[in-house]
This record gives sequence, structure tokens and C-alpha cells, in this order.
Amino acid sequence: CNCYDNVKALFDKEQPEIISVCVPDEHHCDYLKDIIRFRPKAVIAEKPLTKDLATSRQIVTKYTNAGIPLFVNYSRRYDEPVQKTKRMIEDGEFGEILHASFRYTKGILHNGSHAIDLANYLFGNVLSAKTLSAVYDHSDSDPTLNAYLSYEKCRHLFLIACDERSYSIFELDILSDKKRIFFDQFGLKYTEYMLRNNLACPGYKELAKGRTQDTGLGSARLNLVENVINHLEKGEEIICSGEDALYAQKICDDLLRSYHKDIKNA
Repeated sequence: CNCYDNVKALFDKEQPEIISVCVPDEHHCDYLKDIIRFRPKAVIAEKPLTKDLATSRQIVTKYTNAGIPLFVNYSRRYDEPVQKTKRMIEDGEFGEILHASFRYTKGILHNGSHAIDLANYLFGNVLSAKTLSAVYDHSDSDPTLNAYLSYEKCRHLFLIACDERSYSIFELDILSDKKRIFFDQFGLKYTEYMLRNNLACPGYKELAKGRTQDTGLGSARLNLVENVINHLEKGEEIICSGEDALYAQKICDDLLRSYHKDIKNA
């Protein structure tokens, strides 16, 4: 694999059709802007698009105006069990969602945006959001927030801030009136619980734990690339677009603003 000092040298020599931008968050903006002038067929960006909402909005507008498809690697959207869960929710198989909760560390934007984007993907548009408190385990500008949100298909969703200084964690727990699905080990494992009559207490029901299985998260990057190719060749819908990433970042930004406003008024 050849290495180059800058984007121009890469395009002069290789002329790639698809570009993946895998650089630290603070450099996303410069590279994403620079790439546009070379007119690739598609670009894959890491999350978040940039560290600033207004700048991310400019990036999405620039790519839309240039007609260059922008894909964002919110990897859990490309995991088959997550996609299956989304289909169950949409088809009514999951029943009425009672509530969902995420446990996460390392900043509302840096890691919490994974939770927000996944909630957007599964539950539709956010109806309301309220920040409760914060843990400063990542950076002063990106605290890990405890928050309560309401979505179209999930009226009660909790973001639970853990502390990266103790350990890392990312979990999603969804409970409905029919079943429960639990994603743990950063999304590498999932367990489905099914409703049944309680064997010890007649007249009561319980959620019986099924087999814990591997997710497809390890293949998510390949699934993303497949989505890029199928979009270019067959017109397949983009699973996670620049607009999707922008919406997730806006929710994160709103939660941060709400938190800072509450502190100021306290």
C-alpha cells in the first residue's frame, strides 16, 4: 500500500473513486473539504463529521451541492442484528416499546453520538430531550451526559453516563410488552428475551433469556463498503448519510447546550 503526504499527491498518482477519511476528529473538516475538488464517486467519513455543528452542516451542504454521496461510519447501522431489530419494530413484531437505555462512556459527541444515531435509526425522530447531569471522563468540552429523550417509537429513552476512568462500556437494552433485546460488549454480543408464563408463580409472566449470540459488528465496515458499491451501481439507499450524521450531532449539541444553560442558571 502506497503512502502519500497529502490528498493531492494521492489523487495525482492513484485517482481513487472511493475515499475513506480515517483521521482524528479535529482533522475531519480539512480533509473532507479538500477532497471535494477531486470529485470522487463517493466518500466515507468517520463520526462525528466534525467537532462543530455549524461546520458539519457546511460539509453536508458542500457534498450535496457537489453531487458526491457522503457515507458516515456509524458502524452499528451496518450490523445485521440491529437491522433485524429495526425491521421487527417497523413490522410490529416487537410490540409496544416500553423503554430503552444506553450505557456509554467517553463523551456525548465522541461516543454518545453512536447511541443517539442508533436511537434515531431504530426509533425515528426525537420528540424531546432533556439533559440531567454530566460525567467529565473524556474532555472538558465533551462531557458524558445523563439524559432523557422521547422518540416516535420509544417514548422513554435513557442515556446513562458511565465513567471511562473506571472502565469502557457501550450497551443498549430495549424492553417492549412482548420481548427484550440486549446488546452488550460494545455491540459484539446480543441476547433476545422472550415472553412466557412464569414457571414458579402461576398467573405471572416473565422474560426468558435466550441464547447470547455474536452480532455482525465485526463485519460492519465491509457491509458499509458494500452499501457504497450498491448505491453507486444499483441506487441502493445510503444506510447512514451525511444528513443522518448531522441530525445525530444536532441532538448531541442540543443536549450540551441544555446542560450548560442549566449550569448557568443554577
